[in-house]
Amino acid sequence: MRVAFVNPPKLADGKFVEAEDCCWGAVSIRVLPSMLLACASQIEDAVYVDLSIEDASALAKAKADAVVYPLAWQYHREIHKKMSVICGRTPQIILAIPSGYIMEYAFLKPYPFAVAYSEPELALSLLKDDLVHWRQHTMGLAWVDKLGLYNQHGQNMNCLDNLKGTDFSIVPERYWRHYAWACYQVTRGCPYRCTFCVWGGSTVTDLAFKMRSASQTAEDINVLRKRSQASGAKVFLYLLAAQLTTNLKWIQDFHEGMSKNPYPFQSNVNVFDLSDEKIRLLKESGMTLVSVGIEALTDSLLEKINKRHRFEHVLEGLKVLDKYYSSYTCHLRDGIGETAEDIEESKANVVKLYDAGIRHARFHIGPVIAYKGTVFHDKPPCSLERSPDYDELCYRMKGIPQKWSELVTVLQKHGLYVRGRGKEF
Repeated sequence: MRVAFVNPPKLADGKFVEAEDCCWGAVSIRVLPSMLLACASQIEDAVYVDLSIEDASALAKAKADAVVYPLAWQYHREIHKKMSVICGRTPQIILAIPSGYIMEYAFLKPYPFAVAYSEPELALSLLKDDLVHWRQHTMGLAWVDKLGLYNQHGQNMNCLDNLKGTDFSIVPERYWRHYAWACYQVTRGCPYRCTFCVWGGSTVTDLAFKMRSASQTAEDINVLRKRSQASGAKVFLYLLAAQLTTNLKWIQDFHEGMSKNPYPFQSNVNVFDLSDEKIRLLKESGMTLVSVGIEALTDSLLEKINKRHRFEHVLEGLKVLDKYYSSYTCHLRDGIGETAEDIEESKANVVKLYDAGIRHARFHIGPVIAYKGTVFHDKPPCSLERSPDYDELCYRMKGIPQKWSELVTVLQKHGLYVRGRGKEF
């Protein structure tokens, strides 16, 4: 059975959709997809088609028996409508991003053949010759049958640490020059269970946390390097990792495989478990751009969203990053049930960071969105309202305090602000 794995067409505004496990959005550059290619690599007869590069005839030439493509929630209707026209009667299998919206995706018109929401690589690896049999006997799928009934078959075991390596040879050589970035997923899930988390394998599907082995990660990155360079392309790498800094042994093994010929990459690190050795090894392995999920600057707000770290960890962790990087991004979140007192304490703690010598941090502020499948959605700590920032239904805290503008002023005064939500501030 030939299965086509399709990177969807551009949006109407000309942007590209990036659709990964916990990372999605409309972007201005084309990104080589991680989850889609990882799923394709588990199939014996797989073909990769990028409809943001080629027109629909490229998919027709593939003569696929089924088509797999991701849907990101904020853009799912536009992409599904386009893909349904392009695919015609060819069965469509959707990768649900984030996986909390499986029911909404299953009921899209025309009905997709199936929606994969739990460990899609494992689910797709079981697809052999009979599509109907696969759908009926594979967990982690949802669909609507002719009677309009919704069917769901449980959750798959977390398998990210036991996958075949990513087969970058299925990416046509003519495609490489079109990609500015490539995404590669190192981890699935997270051991910390933040209430707003949308990672597969974390708060949406199951509670397992898995990492690809360091050797497989290094091997796949080196293959990606060879493939892109052979085509004359310069592709920057983003490692999708909730907990890249959790395991020192993993980092040491990764360093062994990468340090002699580093590949420049960006990744997220966790402020709770930063150390001088970990950051040094990762930088020597190629980590040139860093972001860190601070989320909040007060212990009370951090506790409210179930973050493991506290302000003392923020202070010590940023000292480490300041030592190795001239600039790095710190993510802050508003809309988590904060009060005026929380904002005042946040302002005071910015001053404490500066007084402790933090100079290279650059803070980005954005709202928590209550996505389906998260604790924040099911048990919100505050009243919610529809977010005005998206056409699709997304909820956020009702009445996010305008006083956050005062925190922006303090960050700007100390040279620590990068960007935020201009509509609010």
